[in-house]
Amino acid sequence: SSGINAEYGVEIPITKKTTNWELHIVFNNAIEGGNFWQGSADFNADKTEVTVTSFDWSSVHEAGSTFVAGFTVTHGHDSEVKIASMTLKVCYLDGGCSECDSQTEPKQCSGAFLQTKKNSKFIKGKIQVMPAENYATFPDMILAFSEPIKKIGVKSKFVKVDCWNEKAFCTISAKKPKALKRNKLFAIPISIFANKKTKPLLVGMKWNGVDVCETKPEPHPEPEPEPEPEPEPEPEPEPEPEPETEPEPEPKPENETGQYSK
Repeated sequence: SSGINAEYGVEIPITKKTTNWELHIVFNNAIEGGNFWQGSADFNADKTEVTVTSFDWSSVHEAGSTFVAGFTVTHGHDSEVKIASMTLKVCYLDGGCSECDSQTEPKQCSGAFLQTKKNSKFIKGKIQVMPAENYATFPDMILAFSEPIKKIGVKSKFVKVDCWNEKAFCTISAKKPKALKRNKLFAIPISIFANKKTKPLLVGMKWNGVDVCETKPEPHPEPEPEPEPEPEPEPEPEPEPEPETEPEPEPKPENETGQYSK
């Protein structure tokens, strides 16, 4: 029996730069196996629990980003498998670790991605960004999916797409120079094609190192003008020196007669 594949995802906001993470999952029934693209999996004896430890390339997440992981598990046709609990442990660059319970259902990005059509074979939509500054060309954008896709089509002569890690991730990068203007909408039509018996969702988007999965393209406010420097105070004039007093003339000495000598 080939078993049944079930897809799951996890999504956690990151508050500080991370160095590694560990995801612990408990199932209500035993599973046959799983595919965890961002870490190495260690199952318990009866395969009701698994601990996923981050790979080197997936360990670091910047502050303000969203930790996104998708995975599939395989179970028998005669069993119903659900996640009883899922806990993510994250360790930080400045020391210390924290744990939090994770949501188990993947959620598709609704900020920089606008879905226009969806069926069992593909998802169509537009990637939409509004830069906060001018760019000479399109900065790289990394897409993360809840499970591997079959392929992705990009309708733009200015960008290209490369997928990796069993096509669970794709990078959209510049193919030809295309200037992006500040506060001007830039859109890329895309089509995401699914493998058989899968329903992948676009669950992560990082553009130029910034998480834009839930960031809608809106004009950025004008920067506040820098305050003008206060004028330096004028130096106080130095006081004029007081005039020197002339010395009084010394009296002439008296002669023997008591008269002053001429």
